[in-house]
Amino acid sequence: MEKMANVYLEEMNLEHAYILYTKLITLLIEKLPHHSQYKQITPLNRAEAKKRVTRAFKRAEELKEILRKKYGEELEIWKVKEFERIKLEEEEREKAKLRQQEKEHAEQQELERQKQLEQQRRDENEQQFLVLTELRSQSQHAFYISHLVIPKQTSTSDSCTTLSEEDIFTYQDSHNLITLGWIHTHPSQTAFMSSIDLHTHCSYQLMLPEAIAIVCAPKHSQTGMYSLTEEHGLKFIAACKLQGFHPHPKEPPIYKDSGHINLDGASSIVVADLR
Repeated sequence: MEKMANVYLEEMNLEHAYILYTKLITLLIEKLPHHSQYKQITPLNRAEAKKRVTRAFKRAEELKEILRKKYGEELEIWKVKEFERIKLEEEEREKAKLRQQEKEHAEQQELERQKQLEQQRRDENEQQFLVLTELRSQSQHAFYISHLVIPKQTSTSDSCTTLSEEDIFTYQDSHNLITLGWIHTHPSQTAFMSSIDLHTHCSYQLMLPEAIAIVCAPKHSQTGMYSLTEEHGLKFIAACKLQGFHPHPKEPPIYKDSGHINLDGASSIVVADLR
């Protein structure tokens, strides 16, 4: 055991050397004297055992001090590294917190901007135009409005005109969308379909019989969802050559409340503002 401890010591394997020296001390001092044949050991061997114990004690004490110093230095190095690690983590948390705050601030600013624009439109009594779209092949049995596209536009109190319509087509093509209808506002009037609205919607319904027109009248808290009547309104408006605001006969009805719509308050929608 002493020879093996010496080998470990020469190889600078200090931990294993220290362990073997302490085991040797325990064996020679605590275990050996209680052995049944201890009294048969010659005085010469006992003297040699004492020398081994003395050498082991000396080397163990030396190794203890070396290891204590070594472990102390390693502990200090670990403390420094741990401090740096914790510091870096705290800095990263602060940076992440700052990024989140900046993001929330930007979102809040955008929300305020949208509110201001909306309030400005109400103050100026301007209409607004939006396009309803669906992701293609979402269902074989029904259409689901998945996207709301807000195009560039100019507005007056009783009309709105889209600009850069190619942007709408580009966005729809890039996202694989089909047009399901449109929304526009009546800032100061009730919800109904004017002659211009009917002519605008006619092209949507000719392309897609299920297309709908939604009219929002915030001043009167009204929202209407309309379709041209299949048996009369669609053909009549398609054949009408008049432009601008002009009267249409009320009978038979040209448009009706859309009866093929189901409202789902749990579904989500993507809003694409192209302005």
